[in-house]
Amino acid sequence: MGTRSDQSEGDGCNSGIAKMIFNPAAGIVIDSLGWVDKGALWAFDIASQTENLIASDLAGASIRTGEGGFFRVWHPKCADSMVSIRHVGAPGIERAAVRFRGAKPEFSGDVELWRFVETAVLMFAPPHHEKLIKIDPIGRRVVELDPSWYLRGGYDLVYQGLIDCLTLPDENRVIVSVQRSSKLVVIDIEENRPVGSIELADRGGNPNLRMRTGDDFIASDYDTLCRVEVGSMSAVRSVRLQREASDGTRQFIGDYQLQPDGTCLVARPFSGDVLMVDSGDFKVLARAEVGGQPLRVCAISADCVVTRDRKTGAPSVATLRPA
Repeated sequence: MGTRSDQSEGDGCNSGIAKMIFNPAAGIVIDSLGWVDKGALWAFDIASQTENLIASDLAGASIRTGEGGFFRVWHPKCADSMVSIRHVGAPGIERAAVRFRGAKPEFSGDVELWRFVETAVLMFAPPHHEKLIKIDPIGRRVVELDPSWYLRGGYDLVYQGLIDCLTLPDENRVIVSVQRSSKLVVIDIEENRPVGSIELADRGGNPNLRMRTGDDFIASDYDTLCRVEVGSMSAVRSVRLQREASDGTRQFIGDYQLQPDGTCLVARPFSGDVLMVDSGDFKVLARAEVGGQPLRVCAISADCVVTRDRKTGAPSVATLRPA
């Protein structure tokens, strides 16, 4: 197995949760690339090809797409340490939030909006590890899930932070991924303990997790995409999408974005392109030549994508062509 390439593809422990969002009505793409945007929200106007930073008071903001145009923002460095919900139509406006000023979380805004976003959240817990919480907006409470499986599980707490989490449709289980690990951990919320694990493709981890249907989800595994069945809790399909460099160095794939038509866009920083694959069998359907090192990706039409470079954050607009 070749050595790994540079691991600076993410925002620390939460590299998996920042995703680009497109607002078709305004023709604007929203993103937050931590090391480039300094925690602000980034907006790119498709028509004018101009960039703008908004809501710059949201220090350390990381975003995760939801449904209906809503998205969740985690603000780890703001004074309140908060999680808020915003809409792509007006990203600078807070629609709902939970703040952690003291011992009891404080909810504000329309609690019904939490049904549009993921309510399992990874948060920093100093000095050297993260914690996983589950937000219960109806009960106006936050459940802190027991981290002992992680803290005492033989992980390197400096180099193996928690990466992503995903609530399964039954609402009783949360899947958690760990940096540099291809094993996903299944947490039972009611029992507040691990109840299983899922082995991916043994490619070295940093898994980003997204529900594909009610029966399966997609997990990245460094240079590979995997499809995991919820029923069997096993990876039933995988494909390696980024090959090793000529010197044998392993190279990771960038972000991926599931589409309503069942396809999946995958950015490939070391190939300078974006692939469109079938999210069921991972067959390559189309490719967009971008150049540079595209890390983020977002569809703005059936055959057009916007990407951002992993080093500079520079946007590019590219056309998908049949493979």
